[in-house]
Amino acid sequence: MESGGIGNIPNLQNGYVAVLTPVLTLASAIINISEAMAVPSIESALFACGVILLITCMSLTLFTKYIEYVIRKKDGLID
Repeated sequence: MESGGIGNIPNLQNGYVAVLTPVLTLASAIINISEAMAVPSIESALFACGVILLITCMSLTLFTKYIEYVIRKKDGLID
């Protein structure tokens, strides 16, 4: 989020530092194309991104809770 509206393509030849290269975030991209929000294809693409984020977050949360349950059961904290 700190990169703002600056979009860069990471150079993989820089090694692991390429992970730290600022890229254009989804929130910045939405602000940059805010005048196109009335276009149905843009709205549906943003909705699809939201659905993907929701499913990803839900899956990661459930997986984390399952792993926590398994570890607690292994340690004898849960019957």
